[in-house]
Amino acid sequence: MVKKANLILVSLVGVVMLFSAEAPAAAQKLPGLVGVQYGSEDFSNIQDLTRLSGLERKFTQNDGYGHQWSAKWLGFIVGPASGEVSFSGEADQAVEMRIAGKTIISTKSGVTAGSVSMVKGQEYPIEISLVKADDADNCYFRILWSMGGQAKASVGSANLVHTTAQEQQWVAKAREANDNDNDEDNSDNEIQISFGDFGLSPSAKPVSGFVLMIDLSQAKIVALNGQSKVQASAARMLSEEIEKRTRIGLDIVKQMPGAGVVTIVIGTGREVADKVCSPPAGLTVPEKADGYAIWIDSSKRVATTVCLAGHDDRGALYAVGRLLRILEMGRDKVSVDGGVKLATAPKYALRGHQMGYRAKTNSYDAWTVEKWEQYYRDMIVFGLNAVEIVPPVTDDLPDSAVMPKKPLDMMIAQSKLADDYGLDLWIWYPVMEYRHKDNISEDLAKLALKNREYVLSRLPRVNAVFVPSGDPGEVNPRYLFPHMKGLKEILNRYHPGATVWSSVQNYDDKSRSMGWMKAFYDKLRNGEANWLGGVVFGPATETTLPKMRKAVPARFPIRRYPDITHSKNCQYEVHNWDNALENTLGREPINPRPRAFAKIFRKLQQYSIGFISYSEGCNDDLNKVVWSCLGWDPDMKVDDILVEYSRYFISEKYEDSFAKGLLGLERNWKGRFGNDDGVIETMKLFQAMESKATPQDKLNWRFQQGLYRAYYDAYIKGRLEYETKLEKEALSILKTAGEVGSAKALNAAETVLDKAERYKANSELRARVYELAEALWQSIGMQLSVPRYRAKQIGRGANLDMIDIPMNHGLSLKEAFADVRKMDSEPQKLAKIAQIAAGRFRHKDYNWEDIFEKKYIAEGVMIDD
Repeated sequence: MVKKANLILVSLVGVVMLFSAEAPAAAQKLPGLVGVQYGSEDFSNIQDLTRLSGLERKFTQNDGYGHQWSAKWLGFIVGPASGEVSFSGEADQAVEMRIAGKTIISTKSGVTAGSVSMVKGQEYPIEISLVKADDADNCYFRILWSMGGQAKASVGSANLVHTTAQEQQWVAKAREANDNDNDEDNSDNEIQISFGDFGLSPSAKPVSGFVLMIDLSQAKIVALNGQSKVQASAARMLSEEIEKRTRIGLDIVKQMPGAGVVTIVIGTGREVADKVCSPPAGLTVPEKADGYAIWIDSSKRVATTVCLAGHDDRGALYAVGRLLRILEMGRDKVSVDGGVKLATAPKYALRGHQMGYRAKTNSYDAWTVEKWEQYYRDMIVFGLNAVEIVPPVTDDLPDSAVMPKKPLDMMIAQSKLADDYGLDLWIWYPVMEYRHKDNISEDLAKLALKNREYVLSRLPRVNAVFVPSGDPGEVNPRYLFPHMKGLKEILNRYHPGATVWSSVQNYDDKSRSMGWMKAFYDKLRNGEANWLGGVVFGPATETTLPKMRKAVPARFPIRRYPDITHSKNCQYEVHNWDNALENTLGREPINPRPRAFAKIFRKLQQYSIGFISYSEGCNDDLNKVVWSCLGWDPDMKVDDILVEYSRYFISEKYEDSFAKGLLGLERNWKGRFGNDDGVIETMKLFQAMESKATPQDKLNWRFQQGLYRAYYDAYIKGRLEYETKLEKEALSILKTAGEVGSAKALNAAETVLDKAERYKANSELRARVYELAEALWQSIGMQLSVPRYRAKQIGRGANLDMIDIPMNHGLSLKEAFADVRKMDSEPQKLAKIAQIAAGRFRHKDYNWEDIFEKKYIAEGVMIDD
């Protein structure tokens, strides 16, 4: 296996010659040596381009080079001083170094030292070759130099250079070979390339499958339509998101730069074709909303142009998002595959998520406008095109202790952000004025519409309003439809073309609402509701989506409203979840479920135009990305989604390991703990990443979420095993009561059970969970505890408060022990103890969420609403 990792960064500025014997003075200097890696030991079968930053290198199996291979690097070494410069080398494979045509080091021949007469600052041609010929996973070489009696030192990139003049012919041949390799009609026709002039083996085979990288570190960004708000936002997003990951801030300019400047252009397909260049042969910009094409052109300008062309302005925005996903980004470097050529459009027209700023969310209510914009961007990169917000008054508290803005002010800000990025802005707007009322007066109906006009008139953008029929509210259709019709008239007064949608949630689920679903459908069928935009299929709907599609007239589109945020007592529960985790993590934990939600998405996708998910915070962050990606391409592999998510949000170095960790977190919830060590292995995987993480990595809230869950799951598993063992030991002691007496047996058994409180198992894991909870509060405002972070309630993600609930029946047993001690006679006591010891005892159930929340209400840290 050869991994395409060490890739040449090509500036493509000027006309140059590859590996020339001398370095032209005018050529641009690049650090290090440039070379080729071969898939064989005889310098044949070219696999990849590679760099060498210094004359010391260790290769491991993780580098993807395989067991048998060879490599050659060329360039110039800069004299460190005038006089004799001595070299010494060591290697576990055959390594040779030639300077100015003279062999200085050749470990295969036993030459491990030599010298060269140099002039300070002068450049000398250098060639390094390596042949790895055994099956060891790793290999290394090291060449040191010394001069003037000084100690030996490493030769670094400051004294190794190559030039753009050594690259161009190689680039041209490589591009030609790569194009032919990707041409299905010519896949059997090899292009023979002569490498003799380049100092390479004449037996080298054609380049096949490597990636040519374009250096974008000096690129300029141009939004072609200066009047487009969306294009301006896209350009700003591209520049700022690159800078966050690389420290490189790309300038946004109004006009196309002159010759020699690498440029990224953003526009519609027509704008790009008219002002810059047309797509290459075989590539067209899709004729579908949100579609785009990306290609790289160097035909009309000396420098490279990266073309991001959308079907519309929003398509150009998604082209920017896709570019961000495929860029190679690291500290002080950013580049793109020079052969990128793609065109794509989404399968589904609606791809959104609810982002409600209200008290019950586990994080959203703590977010500033800046955090909201960042999250909009994060989701745009993976294809989101709609955001659903909530009004100031819902079935929630009107305020929370952590809100930085008043609800209406934040609602206005969220609407403006959607307008800036061209996103569809939906409002989830329940009729709270009608809640649980059987008769609605005319005055109340007018008040409800007046309240909505006050809000809608202040928002810069609204595309649709979703009026949930039953959750919350339970509004009879005979009142619901007149309200929605009046709402649409007001809505279109301020937002022409905006639509109104509704659902049938909680209809026919109890005696009060029986028959409401039929009444709802009847209004759709008899023409009373032709003004309705469509129907929403959400949680607590007493029918299936296929059946709804049959019942609803075809002229009304259906939108899915999937609950991706909850894990129990919800639309898509975790099945066969271990009780220990279910009881501690609760209903709204950090819940990456990529495989489960991919299956759910695909099973029902054909019945709707798309989705806006039900979300209560960022605990479901990965699930949002999975739905967004599948909404664009339902056939995208889950593993690929995870790698792209990890690569973009965490780091290239973690793209595989973090992806595996996310799958591990999902697997942690499959089945009972038993003897499965998967939970521990998942924690170890995250610990391995944590041990190598930079301080910046550790500040990343998505990294923190993964660690929190990994440590939490492992801690609960350890406690369960420990406390289950204590319970078994206590029951064994009770069986000796006939010999030692009831009092002694009860006291001894209780002492064992008390160990669960006195000696916490894996206390270091518990401490780390608490540290990560604090980190998540600081980084993303995540409220994992009611008293510490003012979460609204434990069931809203505050599972830190549940981390120490008992993992055995100790509390119930000790209450039973107290009852035994109150019995009158020893025979009675022994009989009851025998019953308990044999497992014929009904343990008491404790609602720990309820117990803690009553305590918090009594302490004044939580409001009983």
